[in-house]
Amino acid sequence: MYLLAGCRQVLGLDDPDDSCLPFEQTFLADDTFELPPGCDAVTVQAWGGGGAGGARNAGDSAAPGGNGGYATVRLENQAGRAYVIKIGRGGACGSSAMAGGLYPGGSGGSSHGTGGAGAGMAPGGAGGARASGGAGGDGGFGGGGGGGGGDSARGNGGGGATGLSDEDGLVHLVIAGGGGGAGASDQNGDVGAPGGDACTGYGGEAGGPAEAGSQSGGGGGGGACTCSGGTCTEVPTPTGGAGGAPGTASDCTPAQDGAPGKLVLHYP
Repeated sequence: MYLLAGCRQVLGLDDPDDSCLPFEQTFLADDTFELPPGCDAVTVQAWGGGGAGGARNAGDSAAPGGNGGYATVRLENQAGRAYVIKIGRGGACGSSAMAGGLYPGGSGGSSHGTGGAGAGMAPGGAGGARASGGAGGDGGFGGGGGGGGGDSARGNGGGGATGLSDEDGLVHLVIAGGGGGAGASDQNGDVGAPGGDACTGYGGEAGGPAEAGSQSGGGGGGGACTCSGGTCTEVPTPTGGAGGAPGTASDCTPAQDGAPGKLVLHYP
């Protein structure tokens, strides 16, 4: 729990009339936070986790995962309010796991299988269409997972959504969606499709379609953004939760995983 009473209090100068000097706090992991009583407004910047990219068979080129989204809003009349913060994780290359966050990203599809859908009720991007490989999963707030390619190639995971909620975790004030995971390639040289970027408007970009007649997988759709209680600005961004890099290794490397999200609070 972060309880920041203002710079003067930190310095031992207990002046309640000056308890909201300028301050910035960055969160890289799940946490809780309470705004100092003297602070009436707070600006929130949220970045969702990126989708994973990368090939699963040696010698193939590969598509990148989608970028996590960015959403920012200034909230008024917030003095003394407490919040719950959830940081979206980046999707993992070749992963059957869902990336954590306020809403998890979808898992990568197994061989020829469809990628998992991103969690959350939101207008996320649609996954790439099925060819001979697997279709990508649709995005919600979390990004959709990439479709599985031919042979044993597994699709890549979508990123999770980053969000700020009320102290009970029930009212979501800001959500930045996760990027879509890339589809898997196969050993015949068929390249998996790219994942969609999050937050193109309030929704997310569709994942790339699998090549017709190939053994590649479709990319997962990007996640959505939303804000409550203020004017929301949302754009696709490579900052924070960047999409996983393309790769040519038969096994995934950390560079092919999507980058995790983050959340920054500024006040007064």
